[in-house]
Amino acid sequence: RQRQDQILKLFRLTGYAVAGLYLLQKLSTFVINPLAKTSIVQNILPRFAANK
Repeated sequence: RQRQDQILKLFRLTGYAVAGLYLLQKLSTFVINPLAKTSIVQNILPRFAANK
């Protein structure tokens, strides 16, 4: 009985992890890609690279 609970818990955690990764991937395509294409990011990042 306790072992079954542990297995269920593991499945739930795996499900959360997969869902979280999926959501992160979706967020990155919707948020990070447009940001990376904006001129602000393209102007700032080279400056940071030049400063280092």
